[in-house]
Amino acid sequence: MFGLAQLGESEQWRLFKIQVTNRQADQALAAKSGVGVSRPAHWHSVDMRPAFNGDIRTIYQQKYLSPRPNTCSLRIATDGYSSWQMAPRTPPAIGLDNVRSLADGRGYIYAGDHVPFAWSNGAKNIAFTSRWDNWPKEVSIPVNRKGDAIWFLLCGTTNPMEVRIANAELRMRYADGVVERLEVVPPLNFWTLCPFSGVDYSYERDGFALPKTPPTMVQLGKNCRAIVLGWRLRAGVALESVTLETLSEEVVIGLMGVSVMNPTDNAD
Repeated sequence: MFGLAQLGESEQWRLFKIQVTNRQADQALAAKSGVGVSRPAHWHSVDMRPAFNGDIRTIYQQKYLSPRPNTCSLRIATDGYSSWQMAPRTPPAIGLDNVRSLADGRGYIYAGDHVPFAWSNGAKNIAFTSRWDNWPKEVSIPVNRKGDAIWFLLCGTTNPMEVRIANAELRMRYADGVVERLEVVPPLNFWTLCPFSGVDYSYERDGFALPKTPPTMVQLGKNCRAIVLGWRLRAGVALESVTLETLSEEVVIGLMGVSVMNPTDNAD
């Protein structure tokens, strides 16, 4: 909000930032997203291979050329890493060298509070989404299961210009047509996969802008951390599918894993 203020004999416009909250909605969101892993727990890890369209290690080896305005503008560099106001930087190498230590030898890796995700050692390991034309804006994953909760393994790149807004959205569509939404908002529940332009978050320096506790992360390898998010499912109703859609420009976010906790049936 802008306000015109009188300072002595001069006038000045002042900017007021107002945060509008909805306590009931915030409590409902906390109840859904604050789910924990039950003990013991049974799991159904969705086979993501049909949806995989890229390799996380090549995220900065692309040329992000469109859409871009046909005028002079400050945009993220075409490599998706170098920032607008700085000289071009060499993007960091992205590795998956920690995956072996996270794996159980049966095709699963464990992240967060020992959540299993099916893992692919093939050429593709992530379902990228983006507003860039390189990738689809959204991907949908069939689930067709009931369960207590669902867990997601997310990885991708964002930047300081996109914080505190929904970079992406996870949509849970149930068999009865009900859709639930979980916004992916850095730095509250999502951090980019590696330091941005060589600088990473520090609670000592940046604590005023960060959540009280960082989102649950797993280090997949050099410069490659993924985020683990959980969501409490509606009781007794099969989850038909999950959709990830990127909403912000200059962002690439992908799904690497989806697992249902305590599945009770298969709608197929």
